[in-house]
Amino acid sequence: ESPDDTWLFIGRHPQSTSNLFGTIQDYIHYSPPTLLGLIQVRVFRAFMRQMGFKFDRIYSSKLERADALVSPVAADQRLPVKKLRRLREITTLGFGGFNKHLVAELRERRRVEFVSSPEEFWSYGFSGKRFRRHVENFLFEELPAGPDRSVLFGTHGMTILNLLVYALRIPPEKYEAVFKKLDNSPNVALTVMSYSPATKEWKLWVYADNSYVPGRLGSTNNP
Repeated sequence: ESPDDTWLFIGRHPQSTSNLFGTIQDYIHYSPPTLLGLIQVRVFRAFMRQMGFKFDRIYSSKLERADALVSPVAADQRLPVKKLRRLREITTLGFGGFNKHLVAELRERRRVEFVSSPEEFWSYGFSGKRFRRHVENFLFEELPAGPDRSVLFGTHGMTILNLLVYALRIPPEKYEAVFKKLDNSPNVALTVMSYSPATKEWKLWVYADNSYVPGRLGSTNNP
């Protein structure tokens, strides 16, 4: 691979309280890491140290559970964390705080609507069209610009899936199949991609790998 390539390491947030209690996540209700989530953060930080990863830039969603994953790594490397409000959790219902079982039918219907056409999807606080514009600006303009070549980004499960379909230019008619095949990333799993300035294309190297997490600490896969 070319030394000019940009490498993007994407981590899903640790287990959060909304994951543990099965509540719908949104932009208002506080959902920090659980005790297990805090342990997962420590394992993630230790893995980064052990592997010797050095980043030029570190980003996170503006939500606390994603920031909690990357902030310790940023502290180790004395880097600021740039928080991206527009690349936070994708909410398909527009509200949160309820147990998922109470609105299971509505949640599934809205999920199907979203997966079939993410760009046309809208809910309170979320526009699929605006989200795609922000993603493509992040992937094809902000990240490749400048000399920095190694980037860490802490974010959310559905956000990661949408980053992939837009980065790899998956045709819309294949979104549903891709989402079904890949499924949601486990907590603190890593996805790795690279961007070539020569071809102006992203390549996927690793998806949702949490094999570095020992035993049952990595067994969470909460949507």
